[in-house]
Amino acid sequence: MAFVISSKLFIVLVVLFQFFTSSQLKECVCALCRIDTLPDNCTEIDGHIQIGLESEMPPFELIEFKLKKLAKLTGCLLIANSGLTSLKFLSNLRTVIYAQTGNSETCSVYGNAITLAKNNLLRRLYLDSLEEIDVTRGADYGLYISLNPSLCITEKEVEIFFNTSRFYAPHMNICDPTRMYCALDTQGFFDDTNIQEGCQVLTDSLVLNGSTPNTSEQFQNRLNDIEQIFGSIIVLNTKLTSLKFPKLWRIYNFQQRSISWRSS
Repeated sequence: MAFVISSKLFIVLVVLFQFFTSSQLKECVCALCRIDTLPDNCTEIDGHIQIGLESEMPPFELIEFKLKKLAKLTGCLLIANSGLTSLKFLSNLRTVIYAQTGNSETCSVYGNAITLAKNNLLRRLYLDSLEEIDVTRGADYGLYISLNPSLCITEKEVEIFFNTSRFYAPHMNICDPTRMYCALDTQGFFDDTNIQEGCQVLTDSLVLNGSTPNTSEQFQNRLNDIEQIFGSIIVLNTKLTSLKFPKLWRIYNFQQRSISWRSS
């Protein structure tokens, strides 16, 4: 026997659903949001969150409790010089809209929607839910990651971050890679002397500078497997007549904050 819902019952169910979902949302407003004074269970925050620059950083348990339900931030997020090992407490964060709010100058000083910098113990991000970073109100970068020596980023996160606006994370380390990522021990660039055989992803720029770069068959063979470059290709003052990357399909230039695509 088919079960039929009357129009009146349907309306009641819709109203109850809207009431239930709206009751789960809680918007919190603050200029410079202190973790210890932030209301509990905020799902949306209008303001600036700063963690790690305080003389006494709040306990991790308090940070996790206050931010674990956060899904949307209008303002900016700064985590720097903290003792955090992960950002799992932000695993529900989906949307960040860069904005200047209140009297705080935090966002104008750092210029990014999300800044993660100089966190020596930070190992994982867990930002798998992040969908949108809106920088149309003047941010320099959407997600800025720099000088976190223990941090590795998953391939899933890399794809998520590449699809947000103005992602910056040069010299990144990849967790559990499924491709051969080639990185340099020092902050520099690849050239015709230091590309390993079998590299599929270069995590720094490729720079060929000089009148007689290595144009041997061996060097060309090392270019044949490259699929992605996290940086730029720069060719200066050479006598090269061709440079072939048969499998290259992505170049992401952090400095220019752009993605270039080509068909494989």
